[in-house]
Amino acid sequence: MGTAISKQEYREALDLADALQANPVVRLLQSAGLPERIVYRPLRCRVTASMPVSKFAANRQAAAEEIKDSVRRADCAVLVGGPVYNTTTDVMLQHAPFAFEFYMDEENGVPVRGVHIRPVHGNTERTLLRRVEPGARGIHVEYAVVEAVDWDGTRVFLCAGTCEATTAAAIRTLRQDWRQLAKRFGTGGFGLVFELALDSEVARHRPPDMGQLQQCHVYPLGR
Repeated sequence: MGTAISKQEYREALDLADALQANPVVRLLQSAGLPERIVYRPLRCRVTASMPVSKFAANRQAAAEEIKDSVRRADCAVLVGGPVYNTTTDVMLQHAPFAFEFYMDEENGVPVRGVHIRPVHGNTERTLLRRVEPGARGIHVEYAVVEAVDWDGTRVFLCAGTCEATTAAAIRTLRQDWRQLAKRFGTGGFGLVFELALDSEVARHRPPDMGQLQQCHVYPLGR
């Protein structure tokens, strides 16, 4: 998780770690290439902060190698939060075969954020930008992603969003819906993007209303 993680995201990460250490959730979280006898072994989970941005910036190449080595040593790694504050996410988005990345730009001095879908794993390239729906209510639409890939023998999950609420929603989706995810995707890689409708900009920092979370993209297609 990033060094600037919020209390809400940290609580969600702790709850996820507890869930990961219980069978049979392990089946979903292990690499498809592992033998069956290993797939069901319990996991020992640690919730740790990513490398500080200052250390990472001092020597990016050496820092990236250190981060990759730490991921390789794990059976399963769950990256919490996007690349701005989580240096592990930053590095792994560049080296692991993720289809999703976070789009960041600026137009007329206003930050533009969203999720970019790469043309890999059968996906069509497109960018989903967070937005405010027209109308009296001014609904804010933010995005959450849950993605699983296998990289160098490690099962790597990405749980992140375009705001604090959607990052929490991504973690909670993995924790609460693992049965459905395992049934739907097995031990193969997969990716999900969700829209979350918020009633105000302040709601970006509140616990997510999971009833407002709507899937808007999935791969493999047809799942």
